[in-house]
Amino acid sequence: MDIAIETLTNLSPWTWVIFGMILCAAEMVAPGSFVVWVGLGAITTGVILAIAPPLGLWALIAFAFLSLAFSLAGYRFFPAHRARAIDTPPEISA
Repeated sequence: MDIAIETLTNLSPWTWVIFGMILCAAEMVAPGSFVVWVGLGAITTGVILAIAPPLGLWALIAFAFLSLAFSLAGYRFFPAHRARAIDTPPEISA
């Protein structure tokens, strides 16, 4: 367990950014709209790590907090996207 935490706390900023981009790209094939917010949290964590000195375990805490914050903001500010995730037929305008 200690090896896993040590590996995760020593990730480079580019690793976080690439991980975030992969998650955002996965949103295109996954239904719903949750993975993109976690991806944005990873990208933001990578940017913070590029600017700030090495944070260690705080990087994981920042990632968890940012992912939660982006998820809640996405749920709050994009309700139309949330409604489209449910199988509803599109309206046809005549």
